[in-house]
Amino acid sequence: MKYEELSSIWNQDHDEINSISINKKLLREVSFSTIRNNLKEIKWSSYIEIIINYLWIAFLIEFIMDFYPVTSYLVPAGILLFIAVYSVIFETYKLVVYYSINNRLSIVKTQKRLEQLRRMEIFDTNSLYFFMPIFFIPFVIVAARGFLGINVYDLGLSEREMLFGTLGTLVVSLIIIFYLKRYPNKELIDSLDFVRDLKSIEDEN
Repeated sequence: MKYEELSSIWNQDHDEINSISINKKLLREVSFSTIRNNLKEIKWSSYIEIIINYLWIAFLIEFIMDFYPVTSYLVPAGILLFIAVYSVIFETYKLVVYYSINNRLSIVKTQKRLEQLRRMEIFDTNSLYFFMPIFFIPFVIVAARGFLGINVYDLGLSEREMLFGTLGTLVVSLIIIFYLKRYPNKELIDSLDFVRDLKSIEDEN
């Protein structure tokens, strides 16, 4: 059922709702089920990111154990491990917020949870300004050694070349951020608008 149809039903008076054999409890269940279904993209993207990061963390831990105590490898691997662990914690919390949205919540609390998800998505997008540039060089060092057996330090890359690589990553991150801000999660925004409509209807009644 679409949000427009649900809003229309919510907006009917109590007698009219009873006349079409729909009670408020059932209507709430349908409404919240629709919200959860429309947020499946957030759920599955979080699960996928967590799984990928767990595999990446396992690789990094093994990499650190193999090259301990070589500082030139431990530092970049440590940076990558920090980013991966942070991502797992962040996405796990996002799932907690997602699963907390159910028909037992009030409209006001539901709105707050959806707004929290929206803020988290905005924060996640903005964090790319910080994480992508510092991710590049450590990733090149660790991936080259871990997957290809290449010692980047032996390639004689200059600081200028490393700087250009970092700046290139920054440009890519700016493009990604622009796209994500230009085309935000439509389902989440629609869900927020729907809940705001319901709150307005309840306030009027």
